Amino acid sequence: MPAAKKRTEVVVGTFILIGMLLLGGLVLQFGRFGEKLRGHYPLTIVFDDASGVIKGSEVRMGGARIGKVTSLPELNEAVRVEVELSINSAIRIPKGSSFQISSATLLGDKLIVVMPPQDKNGGTIKEGSRIEGAGLTGLDAIQNNAENVTKDVLRIIKEAEETFGKVDQAVVDIRTASTQMREAMNKINGTMLSEKNLRNFDSTLENFSAAAGRWNAASNKFEPTL
Repeated sequence: MPAAKKRTEVVVGTFILIGMLLLGGLVLQFGRFGEKLRGHYPLTIVFDDASGVIKGSEVRMGGARIGKVTSLPELNEAVRVEVELSINSAIRIPKGSSFQISSATLLGDKLIVVMPPQDKNGGTIKEGSRIEGAGLTGLDAIQNNAENVTKDVLRIIKEAEETFGKVDQAVVDIRTASTQMREAMNKINGTMLSEKNLRNFDSTLENFSAAAGRWNAASNKFEPTL
């Protein structure tokens, strides 16, 4: 009886040990503890806009997790955003790959997606390399394009309003000038072309005609003398 009991305890202990080993393997395989045991190498990616990227954001290639963001993105002297990555040392990224920011969830979480080139025979990216990041993709790109289009539309509307305002002002200026010209013409008609001035002008013409007649008569008298 004691031997059978001891055998049972050994079997149960063996199953418990196997279960714990399997559980530990699953934790190391699917948890974050395995990453600490594997080697990593750094990369620096430079983006124009890294909104939504935080420390711990995933880096994926082909849908598989290959690394993470190690620190908060920082602005450099050129007012661009530098993102520090830690990549699994077992993964070698082909040269010419593009690094894009994409949505991880509908809640706005972001991840960095590595898109390998079609030609993968150009070698791999070296550790510590500094790489230019690409633009947004997917829904983020659509949203960004929509925002840019909206800004352009608002700018065009504002410029159109300013243009129409200038046209309205020009119309007002033309109306004002027309009114002033009409008033000036009325003054001319009321002063220079008044009946009194016209009579004086006629009288002046008559006097001039009379003087011209006398001059002609005097000239005729002097002709025989000459």
